[in-house]
Amino acid sequence: MNNKNITLFIVVIALVVGAIFFVSKDDAEKSDEYTINQISASTEVKIDSAQEKNNATAMAVPDLDRLIIAETVGGAVREQITSQLKEVSGNLKSNTDSFDNWILLGSLRKIAGDYEGSRDAWEYTSSIRPLNQTSFGNLGDLYHYYLKDYPRAEKNLLTSVKNNPENIAGYRDLYNLYTQSYKEKINEAPKILLSGLSKNHNNLDLLVLLAKHYVGMGDKVNATKYYELAITEAQKEGNTSLKQSLESEFSSLK
Repeated sequence: MNNKNITLFIVVIALVVGAIFFVSKDDAEKSDEYTINQISASTEVKIDSAQEKNNATAMAVPDLDRLIIAETVGGAVREQITSQLKEVSGNLKSNTDSFDNWILLGSLRKIAGDYEGSRDAWEYTSSIRPLNQTSFGNLGDLYHYYLKDYPRAEKNLLTSVKNNPENIAGYRDLYNLYTQSYKEKINEAPKILLSGLSKNHNNLDLLVLLAKHYVGMGDKVNATKYYELAITEAQKEGNTSLKQSLESEFSSLK
């Protein structure tokens, strides 16, 4: 990634923080944090590699002249977003194969409140880089919290964890989808965490989620099993505060 794009990523992160004031509080607290993490991941993992390109089956290039900004986005943020959207779109007109710029365009459009435009950018990214995790994870978040299309959210999040089985955030996001919104598939919630654990043995985050899930389901046997595993793992990792917190929660089950 060149210096200009690094600068753009820094600006996006700053804008995401500011964008909390322009979207609903619940959605912003969950979704914008995820987007920041995904942007950071795209700068660390060399996803933009020749063997992962899929230009032969790519979708039509989205409209790069599209410039839609919600009325709720105003002041300096509006000016910055407008400037950044024009610059990134211009870069993509010169090189429509830039993974980083497509991710960035989708992020900027999302901050601008143009969720359909954000979707178009990330769907195109997924079509030209079908083995990446970032665009699929971002689409899962977008479909879940903003476009409210839960089957598409599930499809994209499942692809994200398939492309990177170590993507713990993806398993958490699928769990949240099933328990918060896609209630007809709530039985999939513990299954996706167990799937994550099968690929990430004794991952502490997933163990804790499973323990708390079974508490909520009134399944004391499984709650006990995963609390004990989580406490053991926290001790191995030297996470004393979490170990003590889990032990306190576990004692209330007895």
